[in-house]
Amino acid sequence: MTRTYRCKSRPAFVTLLAIVMLGLVATALTSAALLIRNDIRRTQTMEIDAQLRQLLLAGIPNAVARSQNWSDATVPQTWSIALPNDPLMQEASLSSELESISSGSVEVRISATLAARRADEQLHFQREGNEWKLTETHLGPPG
Repeated sequence: MTRTYRCKSRPAFVTLLAIVMLGLVATALTSAALLIRNDIRRTQTMEIDAQLRQLLLAGIPNAVARSQNWSDATVPQTWSIALPNDPLMQEASLSSELESISSGSVEVRISATLAARRADEQLHFQREGNEWKLTETHLGPPG
């Protein structure tokens, strides 16, 4: 006598398991996409911040060259610094402002903007004899 066993099918359990597995896969893919998007955004921000620091560095020689024309009675002034004609720099601007003046001391603030981000740098000049010497620089955080 041979017996045949029938396997009881459980279609509801298998369907529920498949739905749960699809949900887990969807959640994992969404999390991976968010992580990748955040990495891309952070990389772009770091690239812009590095370019802002380069712009600020480019502003230092300009301020030093202008300091050769300053007298003891220097008046506050603002000037823009010309940038190279580069497609990546179309949104960029670089300007300097002679801020605080005391006897024998001048502060210059260099401001760089690129892609809606901004960075500033303070330069401190001291009068030594007939010349202005750059004595300190302070880089502000990009924002």
